[in-house]
Amino acid sequence: MFLAILELCYLFSFGGPDGYGYLFLATRDGDPLYFHWEDITETGTRLDLGDDDYTTIDLPFSFPFYDALYNYAVIGSNGLVYFVDEYVGIENECLPTHIYDVGDLIALYWSDLNPEDSLAGVYRQDFGSYTVIEFYRVPIVGLPGRNTFEVILTPTGYIELLYLHMESYSDETIGIQDASALGGNYWYLEYLCNGEPPLRVPVDSSAVLYIPPWVSAKETTLSHRTVSTDATPLFVCKAPSLSVPSSALDDIADLFLYGADGRTILKVPNIGIGRDKSSLIIPVTTALPSGIYRVLLRGRKTERRYSILLLH
Repeated sequence: MFLAILELCYLFSFGGPDGYGYLFLATRDGDPLYFHWEDITETGTRLDLGDDDYTTIDLPFSFPFYDALYNYAVIGSNGLVYFVDEYVGIENECLPTHIYDVGDLIALYWSDLNPEDSLAGVYRQDFGSYTVIEFYRVPIVGLPGRNTFEVILTPTGYIELLYLHMESYSDETIGIQDASALGGNYWYLEYLCNGEPPLRVPVDSSAVLYIPPWVSAKETTLSHRTVSTDATPLFVCKAPSLSVPSSALDDIADLFLYGADGRTILKVPNIGIGRDKSSLIIPVTTALPSGIYRVLLRGRKTERRYSILLLH
């Protein structure tokens, strides 16, 4: 179900971070993510969701979103998932917004949608370790065409937005925000609004992956530490692979891995990196939770610092 990285390690052009530390990857930005659609129209539960409507569902896990944990989600007919017992209307705004007194929200495709249409529907299905919410062939009121898209929520806090078949677009909003976003802390991360930037308008088989700053699959606590990619490159790696920058000139180096809090997680001495290697296989990393780590490669001639987002 997860958006897989096509390369073992790849240098990404991330969107963000926002004030809390969320980042996003997007196929429309050229990030090489593998698009994997979960069709639940035959196996999932169709929600009783009319036009200008909302409904609440239970989640099989605690979903971490910014500084809160939720065991439920509210599905809005206008292409949203949020966490307040309110209706979010048809007038979408760019983020941050409190137009309908709903602050914590995930805007999949916020617009005046009508899932009550006879050919459309909204479905949900739990898979234990993740939940899928699919908007199937839902039209934008007043426009021709139908759109099929979905969101996948995970207990680790990753949020996948998948767009299977898109036939119409007007001025939709896509992004995430926390209720406190209007307070000046920048806890929101917009992907698209009012057609800007135009190259991000969803097309068939496009995807956006929102990545929390530091959420461990083995813990229930959240980190408030903001991720900064400032002066160091940020690579995405699938364990047990770690990247090696092309600027590393030493054949032998000591590898240090640091957590988001700065403490040393791992030290591997005398690694043979060579000058033609772009990645290393470090088996012990398979025991580490997904998250962002700092890497130091210290050789006799050079010292390289960079960051990785480690996924499993």
